[in-house]
Amino acid sequence: MHKLLRMIFGILKNKTAFNTEVDNANKAKSVEKQEEKKSASKEKINKGLYRFKAASLDAPISRTKAGKIKKQMTSQT
Repeated sequence: MHKLLRMIFGILKNKTAFNTEVDNANKAKSVEKQEEKKSASKEKINKGLYRFKAASLDAPISRTKAGKIKKQMTSQT
């Protein structure tokens, strides 16, 4: 439904008839952008920009949080 509304809005805004060639070109452009985003996110993961950090007790945290981290650390060993 959203796609149809976007098409209708574009037709009314530009005052032109529907053209399948333009629609196909937009679809291809969309697929290319999605592939670029996927490859960019994979590069960030490979570079280590999205890395999970291990829990530590060095930071100032509450007793409750410290207890949970200790419990988690003992369960993983």
